[in-house]
Amino acid sequence: SLTTLDVKLNILTGMLPPAIGALSNLAFLEISGNRITGTVPTELGLCTKLTVFRAERQSFSDGAFPAEMGRLTSLEELVASLAMEQLPSWFWTLTNLRVLRLEIGEISGTLPSELGRLSNLEIVSFMVNYLSGPIPTEIGLLRNLEVLKLGSNRLTGTLPSELGRLKRLEMLGVETNRLTGGMPVQIGALTNLGSVMLRNNDFSGVFPPAVCSLRNFELKTLTDNCEGEEPYGGFQCPSHICCPECPNPPIVRRRL
Repeated sequence: SLTTLDVKLNILTGMLPPAIGALSNLAFLEISGNRITGTVPTELGLCTKLTVFRAERQSFSDGAFPAEMGRLTSLEELVASLAMEQLPSWFWTLTNLRVLRLEIGEISGTLPSELGRLSNLEIVSFMVNYLSGPIPTEIGLLRNLEVLKLGSNRLTGTLPSELGRLKRLEMLGVETNRLTGGMPVQIGALTNLGSVMLRNNDFSGVFPPAVCSLRNFELKTLTDNCEGEEPYGGFQCPSHICCPECPNPPIVRRRL
C-alpha cells in the first residue's frame, strides 16, 4: 500500500532493486542526490500509478531508462539528469506530463519535434546539456506551457515565431547558446511573460519595444551580469526604458 518513496540525499549506492515493481500503488518516487548506478529496472514499468519520478543529480547513461517506462502513462512529473545521444521514443507516450526537467546532463542530438505531442506540459527545462540544432516549431503546440528553459546548450538557428502561441508563457530562457536572428514580434503578445534570458547568443536587430511594455516584464531579466558577457544576447536596445543600462561596455565572450 506504499504510495510515497522519498530517499533523496542518502548517498545510496548500487542499483534500484527489481522488487520496486511490487509497489503497485506507488505514486511518488524520488531518488535524487544519491550514487545509484546501472539501469533502472524494467519492473518500474509495473508502477502504473506513478505520477512523480525525480532523479536529479544522478548520471544515468544511455539506455539506463528502459522502454518499459513508457507504460507510466499516469506520470505528470519527470525530473532526471541523463547522458544519452537522443531521447527515446517512449518519452512521447507520456502525454499526461506537466513537468519535464532534464537538466545538468549530457543529452546530445537535437531537441525533438515530438515534444509538441506533450500538450499538457507546463514546465520544460533542458538546461545545461549538449543539445544542438534549432528549436522546433512544434514548441508552439504546447499551449499550457508556462516555463521554457533551454539555456546552456548548443542550439542554433532563430527563435521560432511559434513561441508567440504560448499565451501562458511566463519565463523564457535561451541564454548561452548559438542562436541568431531577431526576436519574433509575436512574443510581444505574450501578456504573462515576465522573464526573458537572452545573454551570450548571436542575436541581431533591435529588441522589440512591445516586449518591454508587457505588464509583468522585468527589465533586469535581460541581463544577469553586464560584465563579461553580451548583455542583451546581441540585440540593440531601442532605449534604456526597455533595457537596463550597463555601467561598463560589455566584453564579448567567445564560446567554444
